[in-house]
Amino acid sequence: MQQRTPGISPTYYKTIGFGLDTEQGQAYAAAKKMIDKYCGKVKNALDYGCGPGRSSRFLKASADSVLGVDVHPEAIVEAKKLPQENISYQLIQNGKLKFPVRFDLTFSGLVLLEVSNKKEISQILENLHKATTPDGTIIILTCTKAGYINDGDKWKCLLTEEEKESLKDGDSVPTGMTDSDEEFIDYYWSNSFYKNAFRENDLQLIETLYASPLEKNKKSRYVIYVCKKSKLET
Repeated sequence: MQQRTPGISPTYYKTIGFGLDTEQGQAYAAAKKMIDKYCGKVKNALDYGCGPGRSSRFLKASADSVLGVDVHPEAIVEAKKLPQENISYQLIQNGKLKFPVRFDLTFSGLVLLEVSNKKEISQILENLHKATTPDGTIIILTCTKAGYINDGDKWKCLLTEEEKESLKDGDSVPTGMTDSDEEFIDYYWSNSFYKNAFRENDLQLIETLYASPLEKNKKSRYVIYVCKKSKLET
């Protein structure tokens, strides 16, 4: 069996579109609604975990400028292959970020599900908090439990039915592609886990939106969390 790695490879991820005929397309459309509702036209946005740049290009429709950052050098290389005006990319080194400005909108799309431990998720939320202006908005798009255990647009869950039933926070979720032999690992984090993590990192959850599933009577596979800073800075 091919070795499993965390997350989908950047070269493959950039082939997945945002069409409304896909579950991810519906999820990003829902995220756009939240951006419009809470941010309007954004001066500058941060895309935390930009991968090959598709989410940064998505954000550009709502922001004058976008900075995409990622921990994977190969992802930054792929992102720069499709240059776009007022979108730049930066490698995250040692989990730390330093910016000359802070951002009206900080966004993280389908990133936290690739993180294997609570400490790193807390570090990411701390980075988002620091990078956001005092009255700015933090928007996080991630999977619901249904998104982990059900087959998706181009992938299939490799857990047994028993393993699906017993999922707990931090458990690995092996996943295979339906049109290639690539396999990868995501990590399950529950809604209650995220709510606690937001509180612990001084983020106030102001709205939770579940993306509309393509099929009626199916559970949503994606959720969008909208947060503000709990403590306004002076």
